Amino acid sequence: MAYAQDHRRRAQTFSSLANPAPIVLSGCERPGAPRGPRPDTDPTGAAVASDSGQNPPGRPRTAPTGARIADEARPATPEGICSVREWWERVFVWSASHPPRGNDMPPFHAVYYRAPDGTEPVRDFLLSLDKKRRVSLRNQIARLNLLSDEIPHLPFPHSSQVEGELRELRCHYGAEHYRVLYRRSESLLVLLHAFRKTTKQLPTSDIATATTRRQDFQARMNAKPRRRPRAAGHDAP
Repeated sequence: MAYAQDHRRRAQTFSSLANPAPIVLSGCERPGAPRGPRPDTDPTGAAVASDSGQNPPGRPRTAPTGARIADEARPATPEGICSVREWWERVFVWSASHPPRGNDMPPFHAVYYRAPDGTEPVRDFLLSLDKKRRVSLRNQIARLNLLSDEIPHLPFPHSSQVEGELRELRCHYGAEHYRVLYRRSESLLVLLHAFRKTTKQLPTSDIATATTRRQDFQARMNAKPRRRPRAAGHDAP
């Protein structure tokens, strides 16, 4: 009897891992209350139409941002997922089942900022590290290439806002902490500055460096005609 119960429990566990149910937090849930999508909602928490073809009272067919939802359910935003691990699982599952279509916006693409003298500071910083650290940081930078308009930011603690549209990619190698400051330019995520973090707060000098490079990048990309070298450097990582 005990063996059969244990076998059924294991089978249910593997079944739930193979087909994870969306776990979305709504604003009205209390600590310790069961978590799950509200009635008449899709996996993202957005309201959907009832069987009669009419929207539920007071729940228009729109996403939480106010935009109309697509035919397929988009992955929930990081703020609506219980854990970072679940968020990443849904990103990979959604990306695999939703290949780009002709009318879709292109995904974001990480590139190195290129200075007027042709150097790429972030790329040069990575090359100055030993192989193990360089590979580790490059793998963490590669996560930026998973982003798109539907998933514009990595969740904390992978990234966070610095000021305005300037963000930091929070990397680490063991107990060593590294930061890559980047900013979006249309479909590009421009890696502006990288350094090893040894203080509790981001140094203002590093933020100023990233801001100056961003201004230079924007001015050179908007110049007509553009002059070499191109402000957008090699693809990252």
